[in-house]
Amino acid sequence: MWLAAITLLALLRPGLGECYFPFEYHGTYAVQSARNQYSEVLIEINRILPYGVCHRRVGNNLILRDGSNGCLRCFHLAIRSANVLQLHTRDPQSSCATNSNATLRLCPTPDELRSAERMQRGRIHELMMYKTKTRTAEPHAHQVYCPISGRFSFSYEADEAGGACRGAASELSNCPYGFGLHLHFRACSFRQQRNMTLQCLADWTDADGRHFVALMDVTASESDRPRYRCAMYREELGSGRIFLAFSSDSSCHRQLVNATHGHERLVLYAAVSHPWPPAVRRATCTFPDWAQGHWQHAHVDGNTIVYKDVANFKSYTARCIGGQHEKFVIYSRSHCGEEMYNCIWLKERAVNVMEFQLGLMPSRRISNSLCGPHRFLDTGWITQGRSRIEHEARCPVSGSYSGVIPDTDGQLCARLRSDCTSSQSMFYTVTSCANASHIFEKREYRCLGSWTEGDVLYTYTQRRDALSYECFVGRVMADGRVFIGEAGTDEGCRRRVDPTRTGMLITQTAPCRDGAETSEPPPPTVSAPTLASLVAALLLARCFR
Repeated sequence: MWLAAITLLALLRPGLGECYFPFEYHGTYAVQSARNQYSEVLIEINRILPYGVCHRRVGNNLILRDGSNGCLRCFHLAIRSANVLQLHTRDPQSSCATNSNATLRLCPTPDELRSAERMQRGRIHELMMYKTKTRTAEPHAHQVYCPISGRFSFSYEADEAGGACRGAASELSNCPYGFGLHLHFRACSFRQQRNMTLQCLADWTDADGRHFVALMDVTASESDRPRYRCAMYREELGSGRIFLAFSSDSSCHRQLVNATHGHERLVLYAAVSHPWPPAVRRATCTFPDWAQGHWQHAHVDGNTIVYKDVANFKSYTARCIGGQHEKFVIYSRSHCGEEMYNCIWLKERAVNVMEFQLGLMPSRRISNSLCGPHRFLDTGWITQGRSRIEHEARCPVSGSYSGVIPDTDGQLCARLRSDCTSSQSMFYTVTSCANASHIFEKREYRCLGSWTEGDVLYTYTQRRDALSYECFVGRVMADGRVFIGEAGTDEGCRRRVDPTRTGMLITQTAPCRDGAETSEPPPPTVSAPTLASLVAALLLARCFR
């Protein structure tokens, strides 16, 4: 911790302005510099080395100043996961400017970011950044569930005399753990039989609906093939075939046009599974209407729920057998073929929030006792936000609030406000209490829904800048004081969290009036802290982290 404090101490000096990177970005990244070779890129609190110091941020566009010549360049930043950042910029020789407004006009446009042809011609440069170390220089490891799940046979073709595999004798699976793809090549033209293990690093969909996956080849040596790979995939409706195409290097565009046109091409065929048991096939129950649709890690369609357990890297397909209201007996099958009877307890918390629990004691035999109360815990809820929003939810915050972040000795302040003209949005800013212009963190949230349990208010949100979900708890005391705190991230809303003990006391500074927000007064001023105490406070801040 103190090593990080010393590093930040050199950066947190007057005159840096308001351009800081969220802590999730900080660390060391590998960027391909030549064929199968990588250079290091370092992201610190306000700079990306060697590209420059952050001069200004406008949405997802970054203006970086090159320290060697003062040139301003625009980079478009997209965070794909905790492992992968994607930068796009123009040719360095033609994208240098001397002022912010001129630089913004040189930012890649949305049409250019969608065009692989422009990238192939070199007009737009793509930098795929794969995280290797944390901000404290420790090895970075964040496992991601693979979007291609189960057991498959596959056919294979490659360009440039890369070989082919006859028929579909080769095998692919992400069993037993869902964060890696294991490929076993069979009946191929290679001189040697080849096996490959790819660890999934990121999975995203672009503005045109194309599905990408970034992977690390853990079996690659330093010279024989790229260690990091990018691919596009598409599942064919009806047949269930999955088309998977790889780029020729660590980028997401070189010799990669779509899921069937790439440097290496695979067609996956799902392994044939045996029929559902008779009791499952005869069942007529369905899950509630409110639960139908696409959720954060689940999809409910009639009598079937497909759920990705991202904590344990498994996925399940479950069919409803019987039940009513909230609890249903199910028969589930994992992505690796494990089968069990169990009970699922569904709760509608808000218009866009569902919580559920699976029984603690699954069985190989069906039983009415599977849904007994002794099989569930008060704290065992899994929270899911709806991924396809049809009806927006209002945020519980109305107007602007401020407070001092706990455990920071009064050095760090936070401002929380709603968008009064768009009530589903909420903004959170961390500043120095002594100087509100020193902004260390900015976040934007989309509120998915709120509910109360006892005297605690839970709010589930989607964080727009980090592709993640966060849960907050609030409590209003008898004397009117309001406390708010953090109660979990993607794993859901933790119970038994008391915001009066671990949260932040907030005070309203401006209400919403007539559909607009009033001006917000500055936060309270305290004596100027030393840089050392400010850095220590920043590292110790716990609220909303």
